[in-house]
Amino acid sequence: MGSAEDFADRTLTTGKGFGMVAEKHSLDKLVTAKVMLPKGEDGLVIVVTSVYNGQPPDNARRFAAWLDTPDAAAAVESVRFAVFGCGNKQWAATYMQFPRTVSETLESLGGLPMVPMGEGDMDSGEAELSFTRWQVSLVVALLQAHGARIPDGIKETLYPKL
Repeated sequence: MGSAEDFADRTLTTGKGFGMVAEKHSLDKLVTAKVMLPKGEDGLVIVVTSVYNGQPPDNARRFAAWLDTPDAAAAVESVRFAVFGCGNKQWAATYMQFPRTVSETLESLGGLPMVPMGEGDMDSGEAELSFTRWQVSLVVALLQAHGARIPDGIKETLYPKL
């Protein structure tokens, strides 16, 4: 199992642990099975994806093409989302190209980003730390979106200096 798959599984487990109804699908399945995306406060779409030389992984090629269609525009408007990408900075010219495209396109189609896109550099040895920080910031954003008060001390320590 790859790192993106592991991070997606952990995100699913975290959501279920908070009592959320959570499902996991490949990006292509969202298109081929015509999965209805939750609008507004009805839910959240979390994308955890890898990138290969700037291109989508095999299970996201149809999704990448779908993003440029009128169907995508209708499906994505008012959908809250978060994106985490797994890549390798040794490929500097294409690092995070696909995850960034997903995040930027979802937002340009009217999607509502919950947190900035997270980036896991698989070569740095810090992808795990980057993912954990991103996931914590997402949980905090979700709690705040639903009226939970987050103490300032917690918010300030989300990104401690190392």
